[in-house]
Amino acid sequence: MERMTTPRNKRVNPLVLIPIAGAVLAGCLIAAVRRTRRSQATASAELRRFRHAFESSPVGMIVLAPDSRFLVANPAYCEMVGYTERELLHMSALELTHPDDRAVTYGVMRELLAGKPRVTGVEERYVTRAGGVVWTRVSASIARDKQGQAMSYVAAVENTTERKANEEARAALTRELERMNAILNTVFDKAPVGLGVWDRELRFVRINQALAAMNGIPMESHIGRTIQELLPDLEPVVARLFRHVLETGEALINREVSGITPADPGRLRHWNTSYFPIRLEGEIAGAGVVCEEITEKKSSEERMRQMAKLESIGVLAGGIAHDFNNLLTGILGNASLLAADMPHDAPGIALVHGVMHAGERAADLTRQLLAYAGKGRFVVQPLDVSAMVKEIAGLIDVSGGRNVELVLNLAPDLPVVEADHGQLQQIIMNLAINAAEAIGEGCTGTLTISTGLQTVDESTPTSHFVPGKIETGRYVSIEVRDTGSGMDAQTLSRIFDPFFTTKFMGRGLGLSAVLGIIGSHRGGMKVSSIPGQGSVFQVLLPAGPDRPARPAAVQEKSSLMSNGTVLVVDDEAVVRQMARVILERYGYTVMSADDGARGVALFREHVAEIDVVLLDMTMPVLSGEDALREMQKIAPDVNVVLSSGHSETEAVRRFAGYGLAGFIQKPYTAAQLAEKVKSVLTSGVI
Repeated sequence: MERMTTPRNKRVNPLVLIPIAGAVLAGCLIAAVRRTRRSQATASAELRRFRHAFESSPVGMIVLAPDSRFLVANPAYCEMVGYTERELLHMSALELTHPDDRAVTYGVMRELLAGKPRVTGVEERYVTRAGGVVWTRVSASIARDKQGQAMSYVAAVENTTERKANEEARAALTRELERMNAILNTVFDKAPVGLGVWDRELRFVRINQALAAMNGIPMESHIGRTIQELLPDLEPVVARLFRHVLETGEALINREVSGITPADPGRLRHWNTSYFPIRLEGEIAGAGVVCEEITEKKSSEERMRQMAKLESIGVLAGGIAHDFNNLLTGILGNASLLAADMPHDAPGIALVHGVMHAGERAADLTRQLLAYAGKGRFVVQPLDVSAMVKEIAGLIDVSGGRNVELVLNLAPDLPVVEADHGQLQQIIMNLAINAAEAIGEGCTGTLTISTGLQTVDESTPTSHFVPGKIETGRYVSIEVRDTGSGMDAQTLSRIFDPFFTTKFMGRGLGLSAVLGIIGSHRGGMKVSSIPGQGSVFQVLLPAGPDRPARPAAVQEKSSLMSNGTVLVVDDEAVVRQMARVILERYGYTVMSADDGARGVALFREHVAEIDVVLLDMTMPVLSGEDALREMQKIAPDVNVVLSSGHSETEAVRRFAGYGLAGFIQKPYTAAQLAEKVKSVLTSGVI
């Protein structure tokens, strides 16, 4: 083979070193040049063909001197970097290589010099004439002379900028999808509402923590199991809703579901649920659910309805009690006058006493109505609850029957409670009798009454107390527990309804009246019951100071005769007439008016004569409060005894700051009215 040489002061002929496709083209070119036994014409033809392939290649092709200077560059490479071939022949490839990638170029050159035949798939960046950056994929080989000395590097340079950008975009998209998927997983798992996914067989596919907590079953225990297996009480309703979604493809929004779950086996719970289809490739593959527990919300709404019901019926009860008390005032007053006029051994005295006793029983009924309305009459005094239970234990035992065992767990030395003796006794008796009747005839059971001291603080759950949330503080607890039949959730929701009763015969006012009394004493009651296991009623009353209860003071009897002028202002004729007869009987001069306006006019006319005004609290035209205000404008020191069927506490609260001289509760007897008027004339205070 003829050896080709060139003078030292001239460049190597580029045609000698042009590659076609990287290392393969270079090898073919060198082999062609070295075939010396062919004619010069044949060699020239081959070189032209190689030159044409080199220049028309869509892949950048370059030949570099051992010192990395450009020897040849095809149009594709020139277009890639923005330089002409003539410009490149005065440059080094390292000048175009991105500074961060020059170490890669040096590495490729070292590998080839060390004897590696070719290096393929190397990623490098080049800086273009315009200052931009192109990504390339480089494959290179080395050409050597007969002595094995390196003559040049031959490289194919593919522009991968667009592909790289696409790859980076795909990678960024993948990262974003992974991030969004992580966010969605977090939202699903940590959402405060229950989320779940079922397949077409109603097997759990996925569930979040909130729904698992609602069900009372670990998350992992749901997967692959059906609603029937895990939540049999909910299955009939929930399965029907899911099948509707699966069959129709329609979402169901805001469907209320109620039932019992393992999370709280003894409690009926409620959820607001929505269901939606899950489609994969156009087919419904399952269904999802969004579930929010509304048990507390419904309980709160029910309490609000109950309170509104109690308030409305309380207004009615208060009105009935007011009118009834006026009638009883006439009955008791006149009966007491008749009894006072009759000898103790008169034939009809027993009948009169019977009328008075019946009137007092009727007055007890009005007190229950007022207690239900939250306006009951209080004779407030410090009471020892444990001692009171002991006092009436015998009566409770007899009322319960021989089949009921009475057990007392009474705490000693409890703080007193400021309460009305009769109403507190009514609370205990009603609850005890209800508990005994819950055990039922023909069955044996235990009725347990316990007392104790309980502290309510911010951590104490108070939402289940009725008639409303109680305040923090110390409370004396009265607990009545029975082993009777218990109550279901529906019965529990109605036990405080007026006239609701589970008895064949009964008024149904017992618990509603009890609730009114407890509310009036700023206390609360909590009820729990399980069918077949019994019920527990717990009453909390605010605890007073740690001191023994004082017995109510007994007023000594004295002569009630006196004198003076009393103005009676009441819209009920029977009350006015009865009060006139009583007061005149005890030595007073009496004037009367049938409404507040006439009362004020009469007071203005006879202000110098009137010593005491007996004023009804509720009247037409001008109320007792307005009448009192007008009278005080005429005579600021007027002695006014307020008369009302409402409690003294309620009256004093409404007339606070008016300086009442006294208060008398309707109905009253002749002696009570005479004693009250005389005490005002004597002391001028309530």
